[in-house]
Amino acid sequence: MVDRLVHCYRFLGEWKEFIARTKIALREEGVISRLIEKDTSLWGAYASQVENRLGWVDSPCVMGAYVGELVQFCDEILRDGYRKVLLIGMGGASLAAKMFRCVLGVKPGYLDIHVVDTTDPDVIRSIASKYPAAENLYIVASKSGDTVETLSLFSFFYGKVVAAVGRERAGKHFVAITDPGSNLEKIARKFSFRKVFLNDPCVGGRFSALSFFGIVPVALMGFEPSVLLRQAVQTLNCELNDVPEGCATQIGSFLGGMALGSRDKATFILTEKTKGFGSWLEQLIAESTGKCGKGILPVFDETLGDPSVYGPDRFFIRLRFRDEVVDDFKLQRLVNAGFPALDIELRGPDAVGAFCQIWELGVAVAGWLLKINPFDQPDVEEAKAYAKEVMIQGKAPSSVSDPIRILLTRENVDEAVNRVLVLLSSSERRCYVSFLLYLPPDPETDRLFGEVREAIRERYCLASTINYGPQYLHSTGQLHKGGPNNGVFIHITAERTGEIPITEFEYQRGIKVSFAEIQVAQALGDFRALKNRGRRVLSFHVMDPHGSPRSILKDFCVCLAAGVRKGGTL
Repeated sequence: MVDRLVHCYRFLGEWKEFIARTKIALREEGVISRLIEKDTSLWGAYASQVENRLGWVDSPCVMGAYVGELVQFCDEILRDGYRKVLLIGMGGASLAAKMFRCVLGVKPGYLDIHVVDTTDPDVIRSIASKYPAAENLYIVASKSGDTVETLSLFSFFYGKVVAAVGRERAGKHFVAITDPGSNLEKIARKFSFRKVFLNDPCVGGRFSALSFFGIVPVALMGFEPSVLLRQAVQTLNCELNDVPEGCATQIGSFLGGMALGSRDKATFILTEKTKGFGSWLEQLIAESTGKCGKGILPVFDETLGDPSVYGPDRFFIRLRFRDEVVDDFKLQRLVNAGFPALDIELRGPDAVGAFCQIWELGVAVAGWLLKINPFDQPDVEEAKAYAKEVMIQGKAPSSVSDPIRILLTRENVDEAVNRVLVLLSSSERRCYVSFLLYLPPDPETDRLFGEVREAIRERYCLASTINYGPQYLHSTGQLHKGGPNNGVFIHITAERTGEIPITEFEYQRGIKVSFAEIQVAQALGDFRALKNRGRRVLSFHVMDPHGSPRSILKDFCVCLAAGVRKGGTL
């Protein structure tokens, strides 16, 4: 028997026959083989839209030709004394790099990578302080080359580098990864970037893990790119030769079959070694499937509970490495209670390339089953358009004058909590709750909202997520607006004590904005897009004249968790 890099074990119970029929449909239509052969007719009415979106299928083969160039580039960077990389990018341009960094780590003597994917001024200020500009290599990554966050961050960090080493030498600190002919390519040429990697334009962002967007960071961290690429090529051959039991077929039929069967909350059980896959999988699944009123919500960072706290919309996926000791008791208890589960085992770090290829294939298969185009993101653009409208006004609306947001102050915590409780109590059983936080990500915030999420699960049996803005706009934001109208959204922004202006680039009509203003514009743009789609959403703005919004936020979370457990208003 072949020692597969990735194994899938299914626990389906009463769903066994349903999934078996789904797999038969995949086999009869030749979905896997047609997908790997890039047969656009597989997508029916979407065929013309898919023509320029299937480059990822043979990306591992194409990228093999660049391995020598990547190794040479990495040697050059090391010779020049760089030891840190700041990768500037949003969504698919950065999530693969973040995933590889978390799962693989960094080999001794190579470069550590820190992903900058936020417009939060406090976080940006902290990064600039922690990483001296003269010592860093900056990778600016954007498929379109026009991503507002990416260009704004480049503007800020380029100014820091110029101040540290001078304009003549500044460009040598920068590398671009983008599509040919993009605005970012033009900027890179104008500012004399050290290197420009032009990616295949037929590779979409969230399917780009095994293209330059993922492989360049892998090389800089000290891992041989050819190993990951070889794994992926091997996987393609395995999937073609063993369609009924191939992992991509298993994953695709499971995801798509569950969603067709009204189970659309994929709850992930991650181990210490596999938790780094979370954000990458979240975008891949949510942005690919969340459209046309359909979609699968990935749920992470939940401790496993008793079967009684889960609704009929849940199914479970565990990811683990072969050498990890895992506790099967809680998962088995869920399986015994009738919850479908998939247990995915990776042979080791040498299976990561195969894992990426399998999941990209599997999610595409799920999209075929749901009869959607898994390669576009039509509803992401609406929020961006609204955000640009706010910035064109010259300045984001003030907290007091803006009628959309509800001020959250020390004096009205109970009132704010009651608004949320009313919204939750009117939610149907198959709903989910998303906390959309325009706050600096940190363990304490995760802990506070984690307690609220646990209370919501215990009381209402609802799934919930925490999403930090603006990252989620390039990920789950598509599902929020294009997926089923079964979400309850709580937007939270907070007052900033100091702004960071952006000086190098001007936006439409020559208007300059700060990072704080961009962040407010993004939050308001997303709020308006959600409201326009008839979603249930509340928007709170934390304001404290004494400059301690964290204290108010803590009171809000503690009171909200208590109110949920009580089952009524305060």
